Amino acid sequence: MRIVQISDPHLSPSRPDSAATFDRVIRWLNADQPDLVIATGDLVELDPDSDAERRFAHDQLGRITAPLVALPGNHDVGENGVTSWRGPIVNTERVEAYLETWGSDRWVVERDGWRLIGVNLITPAPLSEVRWLDTELAAASGSAAVFLHKPVCLVALDRFDDPGWSAEREWRAELVEVLQSASVRFVASGHLHAFRIHALFDDCQAVWAPSTFFDGKERGHGSILGPGVVEYRLEADDWRARYRPLTELRP
Repeated sequence: MRIVQISDPHLSPSRPDSAATFDRVIRWLNADQPDLVIATGDLVELDPDSDAERRFAHDQLGRITAPLVALPGNHDVGENGVTSWRGPIVNTERVEAYLETWGSDRWVVERDGWRLIGVNLITPAPLSEVRWLDTELAAASGSAAVFLHKPVCLVALDRFDDPGWSAEREWRAELVEVLQSASVRFVASGHLHAFRIHALFDDCQAVWAPSTFFDGKERGHGSILGPGVVEYRLEADDWRARYRPLTELRP
């Protein structure tokens, strides 16, 4: 099974540069169609309250001919709490506006011995989503992978990061407990505009996906900072992921 993860395109009718870059990604995807495309958030440029940005992002991703599932990012629904960049705070209305456009903010895909689970932890009640994830992971009969917008951590599970960069202090322990109790092979995320694969715990790896548009700047940690996508090959008992830079994506 071949999967492509796209993340953080930051699409807006007022940003033709990001749309032009994303058009290149779309044409590459449609020319060599994967089994599944997973979009891990920050679909809109900036404003979770902009109907125009939501519609534009939805229309652009709707041009992808492969099966597609998506998760919201902080630009799509707001932040879990106050951050240094002072983004709007997530609330029920912003999540509902996302749902009206995209239909769902969580999903499960089962195929070829894998259970792929996307969960939105940027909600007014993230612990309820962690409990949902626990239930869905318990139903996995083979290998499992989890997709989020923000990474579980930047450096270490027991080292808390500045607010807004990763799983928050108030519920990270419960999330980690759920992940460690299941057969999770990797946890994939976006948000950081950087590509990196590193050990999360035991046999579980963390995969950071780059933005399709922006160079990463703030949180390197030895990662690749150029724009691109992540391409996965999943087999019954193995998986591989590689960074595909934007310059390689030729239809």
